[in-house]
Amino acid sequence: MEELSFRNEKGQKIAGMLHKPKGKGPWPLIVISHWFKGDMDDFDDLADHLAKKFIVYRFDYNDFGDRTDIPLKTLTISRELETLAFVLSKLRQNPNVIKDKIGLLDLALEECFHICTLLKMQM
Repeated sequence: MEELSFRNEKGQKIAGMLHKPKGKGPWPLIVISHWFKGDMDDFDDLADHLAKKFIVYRFDYNDFGDRTDIPLKTLTISRELETLAFVLSKLRQNPNVIKDKIGLLDLALEECFHICTLLKMQM
């Protein structure tokens, strides 16, 4: 497991953790996002388990969690969609990721973000 954070086009931090299987890749990717008012640490054990066969990236939307730069009051669905699309675009550049084998995992509101992002990207 290693910290992997990104700065969006506004310079705002998107904090995340990358879990990789042992051995040589590439591997399918699972991106885990958290529910409203949660943070990425809620999925640490699950990510470790999934990382036996997948690269797993868990992250905090940039208005949640202790590691981000933006206050919760700025939450909008469109901004969360932009954040998810940005994270996916960055992760797809990783040479250890199989580009056409990407899954999204969440609980609650993020399901809307995932569906809308996938439709927009036509994955």
